[in-house]
Amino acid sequence: MVSLITNPIWVVKTRLALQHGGGAGAKISSSGNRVAPYAGFFDAMGRIARTEGVAGLYKGFAPSLFLVSHGAIQFTAYERLKRAATDARRGAFDRVGSGHFGEAEPTAFECAWLGVASKLIASAATYPSQVVRSRMQQRGNADVGVGGSEEVRRRYLGFFSSLRCVVRREGFSGLYKGMVPNVLRTLPSSGVTFMVYESTRSFLSRGREDE
Repeated sequence: MVSLITNPIWVVKTRLALQHGGGAGAKISSSGNRVAPYAGFFDAMGRIARTEGVAGLYKGFAPSLFLVSHGAIQFTAYERLKRAATDARRGAFDRVGSGHFGEAEPTAFECAWLGVASKLIASAATYPSQVVRSRMQQRGNADVGVGGSEEVRRRYLGFFSSLRCVVRREGFSGLYKGMVPNVLRTLPSSGVTFMVYESTRSFLSRGREDE
């Protein structure tokens, strides 16, 4: 449901990020027509709807659906990493004969690093879908008369055909273009989120024990 609502926003965001020139400029489409760049968010939304129909606002919808799994992968990876860290610490306590179950739990700061690691795992698994979505949403996939390219439209017609095209033309590394700035942007917030989550959970657990 969320993807259904937000996909048009992602299409507009991709078109604005990839276009050349300012709102007052113009470019030549592959058909020889002069096509003005989008002037802004609402201008892009309206022009895409008028010239490409509703389907134009939902290009890249299939990879968007797959990207919904990002959160599930991250939380699954986080729980697995946390369990492994807890088991390792508990084993160390057993060997020296000290400590108890509560002390085996990772600290909030350690959980922040586990959150960062889980974010990396989820990003590695789902980032290719972001690349494919961007290729499918670019203006080159529009009608030739409104700034599109017939060659690009044939190249990025569907999810799996686009995936194969990227790998064939650019290798597997092409599926991870732009991943470094993406993870640098998201890793700090992921670490802080899990640190706050574990700190809050620990505080509430202690409160219940004291009652």
